[in-house]
Amino acid sequence: MGNKQKTLICFFFLVLQTSLTYAQLGGASLLGNDRLTRLNNQSITSNNGQSYLINSYQTPEKTIIREYINTSNRVFAVAWNSSGPAPLQLILGNYFDRYVAATSMPLTGRAPLRLQDADLVIQTGGQMRSYFGYAYLPLQLPTGFTVEALQ
Repeated sequence: MGNKQKTLICFFFLVLQTSLTYAQLGGASLLGNDRLTRLNNQSITSNNGQSYLINSYQTPEKTIIREYINTSNRVFAVAWNSSGPAPLQLILGNYFDRYVAATSMPLTGRAPLRLQDADLVIQTGGQMRSYFGYAYLPLQLPTGFTVEALQ
């Protein structure tokens, strides 16, 4: 086996491990990520009987991340608060590139960034030392879930 093949195999396992260690929007929970401190979890049942779980974590940089998990153990929404830039690549996962593309669009004044597509909504905002945001997958929201629950 040549060096190039060994390098490709190592890269494959690194990518696989990273994707298993760090969950994200649309993926499994962040539970088990040793970089994060778990703050609490809460099971919610909506008025129509749909259940979901909210897990809260804190990063070493003091970002608070709340993930909303459906009964299939998939993260359908996330929200965050931080005093500095949040680890959005970790939080948004495969949707991070769409966020980056949205940030390249001109904003009006100091308006918060809002990306709204049929399958993804991201909103970020704030000011120095007080940043916030949320993202959710509209097609995966449990029946009865309201976006106000993220704020």
